[in-house]
Amino acid sequence: MLFLLFSCIESAPIEFDIGVETPTDEPAEPSNEPETAQPESSQTSEPESPPPEEEEEEEEEEEEEVTVPQTGEYLSETATHHLVFEERHNAEQAHLWNYPAPSENGFFFTTMHSGFLTLREYDLEFNQILDPVVVAEDEDLQVQHHFIADHATLRHQDFLYYAVSTNNDWNLILVSSDLEGNREARVTVQSSALLKVNDPQLYSVGENVCVRWGQAGYEKSYRCFEADLTPLEEIQNITTTVPTSQLGSTIWTGEEFVVFSGDAPQEDLIVSRYDADWNELDPFQYIIIPSEYGEWNWASTGVAWIPEYELWAVAYTNMPEDGGSFDGRGRVALFNSDFELQTIRFTQQQDKATFRTHLIWHENRLIVSYDAGPVVIERWSIEPM
Repeated sequence: MLFLLFSCIESAPIEFDIGVETPTDEPAEPSNEPETAQPESSQTSEPESPPPEEEEEEEEEEEEEVTVPQTGEYLSETATHHLVFEERHNAEQAHLWNYPAPSENGFFFTTMHSGFLTLREYDLEFNQILDPVVVAEDEDLQVQHHFIADHATLRHQDFLYYAVSTNNDWNLILVSSDLEGNREARVTVQSSALLKVNDPQLYSVGENVCVRWGQAGYEKSYRCFEADLTPLEEIQNITTTVPTSQLGSTIWTGEEFVVFSGDAPQEDLIVSRYDADWNELDPFQYIIIPSEYGEWNWASTGVAWIPEYELWAVAYTNMPEDGGSFDGRGRVALFNSDFELQTIRFTQQQDKATFRTHLIWHENRLIVSYDAGPVVIERWSIEPM
């Protein structure tokens, strides 16, 4: 059955020294789509649809697997928890490229609208607490005739950080604000044609904030800053033994870096592991959702470690082999600490393309957001089986 297989690579569970909040976009405009090659495969059939309800009931008795076609949920035989959808909200004046971040009252939310990157705040019932505040605009890039393309958002201590790239894919800045959206600092991360800067990833290491970027392939770059955006170093380069995707999520666990992304052809969903100096660890990669029928599993731009349940929550996009960007649909999956698949559930809006699904875990809820025409925000919970 679709999605029920996962990698059998053995690994010791990850132990976390620090708590991590991960923010964590597929653009709706073709000029900003990630640079990925169409997967090469001899298979031409699209992924199978869930079987009819009668067959599912029979399969549940024989294989002890549970399928709920009304909600698009798939559970492994060893699942200990499952995802429960609670509520959905369409954000107003929110065009695309959105990110959540935790707040004391609920969650912060950034999104692009009419050329401006705006910050707002919601409670967990989706009541808006903070009206939209502009935290970045095209002029901040200081690149004539170019405009904001991608962004990423991170809350670190009592500040919010925004990595913002240009549509020419060469210029990248980092902006910080207080929790009300008042600008604190701005710094240029890259300003020349070194590595492409679309799909930047923000993450924190101790007291510092770091940005990682680069196109799909063997090379990536990163740069770290103090909380006031004083640079700690010049641009550092990472070269891997196998090509990796630029689009994903980076998390420092306290012992190692883990990067969730698609593989080089964007078919399998994988985790890559690095030490504190970005040297590859052994094993370097895990396949956590293998591709079937040559479909894409990619754009894992939302990842959260859930210490209460010792689970990973991963948001990603699935697309059939012969599909395009507008055929991508959002998924949310749970994995145990060994990266073994527990459950997959579809995001609620499946009638439109779902770009770069994000999530955070906050106050015992998953906040899931994505743009699919309107920007959509969903609230989910996790319940034991």
